[in-house]
Amino acid sequence: MKNKERLFSKNGYDTELETLLDEKKYTDEAKSLVLNTFYKIENSYKDYQKTKQNVKSKNEIVDDIIETVKNRCNTIEILDPKEIKSKLYVDRKKKIIKTFPNEVDVLQAIYYIKTPFARGIENIFERAVLTVLERGMAINGVEIIRDFNGWSWNYSLDDNDGKIYNLIYQNLVMLIGENALEKIIFSKNLISNLNEKLKEKYGEKKSEGFMSNFVKLCALIYMDNSEKNEKEVLEQLDSKNQELYRISNKSSYISEISVQYNKSTKTLMKIDSLLNSKMLLEKKYSSKSISDKYGDIEKYKSYLVQCREAVQDKISNYKKITNPFEYVKIKENIQNDVKLLSDIKVCYSRNNCIYKSLVDLQKRFIDCLYKKLEVYELKKELIGLVFEYRYYNCIPIENKKVEDIKEIQIELRNIEMKLINKLCSSKVLERFSKDEKNNYEILKYIFKTGVIDLNKTTVKLENNGKKLKVNYFDENTLEYQKDLSFDKEDYKELLKKTGKTIKLFL
Repeated sequence: MKNKERLFSKNGYDTELETLLDEKKYTDEAKSLVLNTFYKIENSYKDYQKTKQNVKSKNEIVDDIIETVKNRCNTIEILDPKEIKSKLYVDRKKKIIKTFPNEVDVLQAIYYIKTPFARGIENIFERAVLTVLERGMAINGVEIIRDFNGWSWNYSLDDNDGKIYNLIYQNLVMLIGENALEKIIFSKNLISNLNEKLKEKYGEKKSEGFMSNFVKLCALIYMDNSEKNEKEVLEQLDSKNQELYRISNKSSYISEISVQYNKSTKTLMKIDSLLNSKMLLEKKYSSKSISDKYGDIEKYKSYLVQCREAVQDKISNYKKITNPFEYVKIKENIQNDVKLLSDIKVCYSRNNCIYKSLVDLQKRFIDCLYKKLEVYELKKELIGLVFEYRYYNCIPIENKKVEDIKEIQIELRNIEMKLINKLCSSKVLERFSKDEKNNYEILKYIFKTGVIDLNKTTVKLENNGKKLKVNYFDENTLEYQKDLSFDKEDYKELLKKTGKTIKLFL
């Protein structure tokens, strides 16, 4: 990957994509829509990067989409919105996309077909987490052309369920970065790897607080998606309770494990004998049921290799369990699973459980942000944190924004005040008043404005009787004004700044 950003229209991306699309059996309409997404990305990237900060490079975004179209998408079928309600459909196995005729839906479908499929995962928590993150990834990927048009920034995500997935995903993007998050999503031990990354950046206490709320919320969302999913989670609770009952009787449990260990060892020996003997393998493959099923002896051999790996994993696990220290650890893990599943079951029975759990997650998220504020010292880092936090504040949830969630107003106000204080003391932001609360009231609009480049924001104070009118400008355009009251001492001090156009960032 080259360091410098390349223009889509001038450095071969358009030619590369057109050549690729010519090889695909897409309709002309589908080809045109895919091409248009790239031109919109080119047009929007600068504002997108400035506003959000924590994003992939434009090269990475474009290369990623080209790779997905090339290797994971054989068919793009354009649907008629008048005839079909569902705006997109993805078949990862057959590499088929069906979508409404607009660039946003086409790009979202391309991101969906790239994401890992959660259904094949055995662990219920891993499956629930991946179900949430794969949708969040697709919604996040399309943001660059959905919310940015080269002139303005405006959240246009109108799907309430989608807003929940998006907010959760953006929490993680802000905490560990988009590339790191994506790498973890495609890893095997998703929850464990995510926990380790958060622990590395925010410490054990903060990471555990976030992760426990995060996993619980994902499970609630997973249950809410369908009756089948709800049944799966409740059955998992029953299964874990039974497992806990068995493992609590140590002697009986170890005896049971020994039997399973011996069975698995015999199975491994049989598989090895087939793999090590061409004659035995051919004889086994000659069975009509096996030859009909696999159609090729090499495919059957590959199947046996996979089986061998699975059996060997089981044997390794059985050996661990017989170790006293591992036995205690496994029992504790089962107890933790039972507790979490029981909490999820109780929580799911309550009204508005997903929203309440989402609010709790935001409190844990804000708690982690304090760590960023604590360690950031450079001017560039602190300004970037202002942009990031402003972006977070404006993320939509239900019919409002994060900044409007009443249950976290205290948390939002506290971190905003601390951030403004650090910015002013670090000579990054203009200080208007020695009184922290008054200074905050004047400056807090930087966390709410939709102005793309905050560096160009200026403030002008006007005397308005016993109050001061605070005017915010995006260069020469008035964006916001508000009357504020101050005590006599601060009022006299602030009067000295009236009539002047003051640049916020020093």
